[in-house]
Amino acid sequence: MAADVLCASASPVKSTVRIGTMHVLVTGAAGFIGMHTARALAAAGAAVTGVDNLDPYYDVALKEARLAELSRQDGFRFAQMDLTDADATARLFRDGGFTHVVHLAAQPGVRYSLVNPAAYLANNVDAFGHVLEGCRHAQVAHLVYASSSSVYGASHTLPFSEDQRVDRPVSLYAATKCANELMAHSYAHLFALPVTGLRFFTVYGPGQRPEMAIHQFAQRPARGIRPVHQQVPLALALSSLNGGAAKGASVTVSATLRPRWPEYKGFEGFHFLVDFDEEGRGAFAVDLGRETEQLLVDKQPLVLDQAGAGKLSVPLPARVKGPSELYAEMSFADPNGEIQTVSRTTAWWPANVVLGLKNERWVRAGQAHTLHFQAVDPSGKPAADVPVEAKLTLRQMFSHRVRLTGGFYGYQSETRDTDIAAVCAGKTDAKGQFSCQAGAEQIGEQGGEILVSARALDDAGRAATTHQSFWIAGRGEWLFDQANHDRIDLIPEKKHYEPGESARFQVRMPYRNATALVTVERDGVVVHLLVRALIPLRTLVTTSSRDFR
Repeated sequence: MAADVLCASASPVKSTVRIGTMHVLVTGAAGFIGMHTARALAAAGAAVTGVDNLDPYYDVALKEARLAELSRQDGFRFAQMDLTDADATARLFRDGGFTHVVHLAAQPGVRYSLVNPAAYLANNVDAFGHVLEGCRHAQVAHLVYASSSSVYGASHTLPFSEDQRVDRPVSLYAATKCANELMAHSYAHLFALPVTGLRFFTVYGPGQRPEMAIHQFAQRPARGIRPVHQQVPLALALSSLNGGAAKGASVTVSATLRPRWPEYKGFEGFHFLVDFDEEGRGAFAVDLGRETEQLLVDKQPLVLDQAGAGKLSVPLPARVKGPSELYAEMSFADPNGEIQTVSRTTAWWPANVVLGLKNERWVRAGQAHTLHFQAVDPSGKPAADVPVEAKLTLRQMFSHRVRLTGGFYGYQSETRDTDIAAVCAGKTDAKGQFSCQAGAEQIGEQGGEILVSARALDDAGRAATTHQSFWIAGRGEWLFDQANHDRIDLIPEKKHYEPGESARFQVRMPYRNATALVTVERDGVVVHLLVRALIPLRTLVTTSSRDFR
């Protein structure tokens, strides 16, 4: 463990209290650091009261296991409570009789602060204010609280020092810890409260948080996960058919990184990719960075050693932004002088979770519409307790006809994007599923295309994204981007229909009405249906059951 130490008090802190006379409050006692701190204090003879709200940020079973171990320690007692409750915290200090406080409770994680900022403001700022007030009124002898090395933020001065300015945090988590330090300094100055802040860097050991880097590194070999690196090592080997090594053989190596389109058996209907065109991605500032194949190494020559083996490092982009695969190919000349190649493909993922989205392609305005999400690991197994968040945007197209030079006509279109203030965030269940409403109240009677941008976070805070769209049938006509032609498009709701089903089509055309000739064929039997007064962008229903009796 490494930490910088900050001390503040109105007068020098002098410790003359015997540990056997201390009654210490340890907040966040079910956490990794809190458990070890409470156990050490109780083992040394202090009376220890631990509190924790058992927040499900990570597996609560791990927190309960820590508490079970603490319960066997003499001099320790536990109370489950939430420090964001000002009244409950005041009662805790009023009735507790604490001489010292070690405040370790907080909402951890830098990346998660992008997903749930309110949790950081409540647990890291409001709760700390309640603890300071409790220490002040209870006149505790000393407060020790957890800050973080994240407060150094954008500082380029190395090595870090407690004397450095920390006014440039680069995350909300770091900003809340900077606020803690300022609040503690103020209480030390105003109320002569001795306080000590610990800027933790890396803390690890038995029972640590599962999303911490060291825990992840230790688990990856067992799970077969390949992390994203700047350099990917390739091991090459070449031998003759008779079993002898191709000593000193000259080969060339090429490698590309190309996109993958994952599909998982049992999750048909879920889209696990970004299913937007370029304009749709622009509405959410989505940068896939993987639309085309990227050449990483182009016919790089390499001479194998006397064992017919060689090594080569392939540079990867700084970050793989979507499901991808690394394709590596080695070329060599056989004894007849003909060029032979061998290749291998390895899957690469931006996160240890893949997010899929399933929804109806068309719905009517004013009706409730549910988005269904499925989180799986790269192997296709359901992933439980995965944070999922979705943002929705209403896209409307407005087109009108314009006269062009020479007596011709064309179409001019305008796109309008409106963010939908719908709350769609939560965690997946034991089956890796999460559902939410698509904000019908905010859409009202408007029609248009709803763009859905969703992302999920793995244990290490890395994001997996999926994007899709669906259409809302408003009370009036729907308007699409119209190119300078008179083409009519009929888009089916489904790719396949069974006898007895009704087929619905979306009609896109630059006319007010038209006539459609629909041909239905099954087992060589062809039926023609004439549908008149076709309304643009409305639903065309064709019933096929009676035609094949």
